[in-house]
Amino acid sequence: PFLALTATATPEVKADIMKQLKFPATTVFQKSFERNNLSYLVYHMEDKQRKMLEILSSVKGTAIVYVRNRKRTKEYAQILQAAGIKAD
Repeated sequence: PFLALTATATPEVKADIMKQLKFPATTVFQKSFERNNLSYLVYHMEDKQRKMLEILSSVKGTAIVYVRNRKRTKEYAQILQAAGIKAD
């Protein structure tokens, strides 16, 4: 299974994502970010990586870490993997 998430995709970008991943149009879910069953945490601090590892080490279940770009996504996945946290 594949999951593609984006917060600000234009219609053209959404169409490209769906084409590249071969998603049928019926699999697109577009909703508000407000969810009663999710919690959102925002921290403004110097050592963001340490705080991320601290939080994710204590969370049971699944988590999503939002970053600004693909390069940072790969870097954070490697940091999490090195700490023994499954990430991709």
